[in-house]
Amino acid sequence: MYEALSASSLQWESSMPTIAHRKPGLFPYTNDFASIQDCQIAPCRNHSFPGFWTFPMIAAMGGNGFSCSMMDTCIPTPVTAQDTFDLLKVNFDDHYNTQDERANRAPFGIFIHYAWIADEQRRQGLEDFLDYLGTLPDVYMTTVSNAIEWSKNPVLHKDITPSSPSYLAVRNVLPDGCAVKNSCRYEDVDVPNGGERYMTICVPCPPKYPWLNNHLGNLTLIEEYQY
Repeated sequence: MYEALSASSLQWESSMPTIAHRKPGLFPYTNDFASIQDCQIAPCRNHSFPGFWTFPMIAAMGGNGFSCSMMDTCIPTPVTAQDTFDLLKVNFDDHYNTQDERANRAPFGIFIHYAWIADEQRRQGLEDFLDYLGTLPDVYMTTVSNAIEWSKNPVLHKDITPSSPSYLAVRNVLPDGCAVKNSCRYEDVDVPNGGERYMTICVPCPPKYPWLNNHLGNLTLIEEYQY
């Protein structure tokens, strides 16, 4: 997977969970050298991929005391909005309120499948949690890409100014993450199982469905073979 991603000129991936580095959290890192991250799902990479970043999936902790990489795998499953808010806040506090010498400000990722928040109560709990984060003066909601940009040159909150790269990294996110949403439909897609594919993106629909060796969906068949 790492070979395919780096060969496609992608900049980062976020698929590796870590349990050993919950408190304190593990910062995003490049794959130039060996990693200290624990290997939870083998096989893990054992080669160097210079300049290619990993954004660790810092494991959450469910109410049963067991770790969960995705919030929707935490047990017990939240039923009410308050349950959902409490689950998110407890895990956020593990990062935010660490008071000893281990304290850091590693990005806190919220990893959720859509089906989990399709439930009205859990969606409300997530919205309440995001509203709560908005009341904290030194917490920013941003994208993985921008969090990595900040990690490249981290500065103290008091030193972030409108002209600093870190300010642009944490502020350059639209309220809904997308200025204009385009719904794209593709027929007879040349992927496993074929058929139709749909996706919603923030840029014009590419001429072809993005897939291996053509992750931008902008190559012709001849160009794909040459690639």
